[in-house]
Order: sequence, then C-alpha cells, then structure tokens
Amino acid sequence: DFVRYWRYSGWEDHHQRWVTRHQTCGTVDTSNSTFDNINGFLKQFNGMLSFEAGKYALRIATTSDGGETIATVAANNSGSGETYEGYTLGAQANIRYIEEQDIIGNIKLKDAGPKKSFNTINSTISDPGNMWKGKQVSFYDSNFLKADKNVVKQGSLTQPSVTSYFNARVNVENSLRKSRFNMTISFKLGPKALLLLTGQTIGITHSKFGWSAKKFRVTNISYSTNCTASITAEEYDDSFYTILAPSLPSILNDDFRAPIEGAPGTPSSLSASAG
Repeated sequence: DFVRYWRYSGWEDHHQRWVTRHQTCGTVDTSNSTFDNINGFLKQFNGMLSFEAGKYALRIATTSDGGETIATVAANNSGSGETYEGYTLGAQANIRYIEEQDIIGNIKLKDAGPKKSFNTINSTISDPGNMWKGKQVSFYDSNFLKADKNVVKQGSLTQPSVTSYFNARVNVENSLRKSRFNMTISFKLGPKALLLLTGQTIGITHSKFGWSAKKFRVTNISYSTNCTASITAEEYDDSFYTILAPSLPSILNDDFRAPIEGAPGTPSSLSASAG
C-alpha cells in the first residue's frame, strides 16, 4: 500500500519526464508458454518477433519515415550514392517497392470488410489505483461513426501488460484506426525477397487493383529451396501511430460521447447595482 500509483505505471520518479507513450507492467503466468508471455509484453508497444537465422529478432512497427521502412514515393533506379529515407538509392531502397512484374503468379487478397471495421474500441485494464480492479477504456471516432451512418460498430482490445489508463488509451486509439485498414495479401517473389525482413513496410504497384506504391507491412516470409519466397502482408497507413491532442473528459465518464466544454463562454453585457 505504501507504493505510489506512479510506480505501478512504470515511472522511476513522480515527474513528467518519465511519462512515456508505452509501458509494460504485466504478470508472468507460468501456466502459459514463454512465447505467449513475451508476446503479451510486446503487444502493447507494437512489437513482433521475427524468426531469423535460427533466432528470434525483435521488430517494432512504427511510421514509415525512417528505420526499416520505405518512402511514400517511388524509388529512384539511378543507383546513385545519395541516401533516401535511410537507404542508399538502388537495391537497398528499390527492394521495398514491388512491381507487378516482380510477383510470381497471382496476389491472394483477403478483406474482412465492414464487419471488422470498427468506430468504437473497448478494453479493460487492471487499475492499481482501484485495488487492481478492472477499469474500462474506450475510444470512438466521430468521423468513422458518420462514415458508418451513425451505426455503432464496437470492437475490443486485449492489453495484458498495461495498467496506466493513459497508455491504454493510446493503444485503443491506434487499434481503432488499424481496424479501418484490414486487408491482408499473400504472394510469391523471386530472389529479391531474400533482402526483405518481417516487420518492414513495402509498397506494391499493381494495375489490376489500381495500386501505386500502396503500403503494406510484411507479417510473414516463408522461403523455398528454389530461391522464391511466399510473402504475407497487411494493409498499412501512417495514421496508425498519430496521437490526438488530449481533451478534457466529461464529468460523467472518461469516454462519454458528448463531452462538456472545459471552459464556459465569456460573459457580456454585465451590470451591477447597489443595494
């Protein structure tokens, strides 16, 4: 009981500089496998394990403006020594742009459609400030709600390693946006696929679907002995990782759909009389 709430949130001190976008404060359940426990920790900061050269490598899903990502425009084939979005122009950048002629066979496309596209996401976390009882965290987007003709389409998110409401709110917001991009594809590439890694962002151009460097994130690569590889990827957009500015909650509920304005309007035409 003498441990303060901010310690449960993973902070080293009660100071603003310890506030982070992601935090891990989970429970290791020995009845589950080590792999499941690790994935529980990784899920809350967009982490994924990639099996490479007999070992697991940690990949972090993030925006496509640096690191293991690609740019938003077509790569230059000049092969010059200039750098572009963290890569040298030529093979390092161009491998992440896949043209129609690079694909062997057909693209298999799956789209969950509107039934998996939500405008409201709910989640429950353990609240250390309330004797570790469950606390409801939800988020909705009014633009998505209008696009769905004001029909509430509610999804859920599991966050096994988060106890801070503010961190959970960020994850719920990101999950809601991802649900609007739920297309997955699979296809086969030639030897150039050997340069790709799980977790990287790729851009696919295909006339049949009307794609021009459309972004996908690689989720699985299966290599064959004939130097080809089967790629599985999911639809991606940079908006997944943007965070809306915080707003004052309603006096009724943290996530009430019609929040009350935080400040009253400026009064006018005031007068006073003695008496």
